[in-house]
Amino acid sequence: MPRLPLLAALAFLAAGTAEAHAPGAGGFGFAAGVSHPFLGADHLMAMVAVGLLAAQQPGKVWLLPGAFVAAMATGLGLGALGVGGVPLEGAIIGSVVLLGALVAWGRSLAPATLVAVVAVSAALHGHAHGVELPAASSAMGALAGTAVLHAVGVALGLGLKAAAVRTCGAAFAAVAVVLVLA
Repeated sequence: MPRLPLLAALAFLAAGTAEAHAPGAGGFGFAAGVSHPFLGADHLMAMVAVGLLAAQQPGKVWLLPGAFVAAMATGLGLGALGVGGVPLEGAIIGSVVLLGALVAWGRSLAPATLVAVVAVSAALHGHAHGVELPAASSAMGALAGTAVLHAVGVALGLGLKAAAVRTCGAAFAAVAVVLVLA
């Protein structure tokens, strides 16, 4: 089992440069929206990391994923409206480093602190999705895809041993650092 996080990190590294979404990816409707969060390693790692982090917190395991989806919806709406045209890629990668590091640390933190960290990260990711989501795709689909990735993270976090979960967090943070340097 300890090899799984290493293999996942190597797969992310082999995938190529960091892009929020695959070039030319698109489609129409709800299904295209659902697939949207899966198309960038940075978004994928952040959303799974939120699930892993939630699984490490005692009680209220769905608090962080719920906060993420709500804040992402706000950021998505602002991005779709063209509000706040700031460069986001560095902040998004930074959020992956932070979320991965928190998972790797493996300690419970005050819920308000975690919700704040997750909400800021979600707003950044949501804004990027709102700017880049093809007009024919569904924002609701993108939120549903995000929720699926959170559920995957929670399931992994509850199903793996604590050391494996922390290793996944460390791998996410390390891959994000490599993406920053690439």
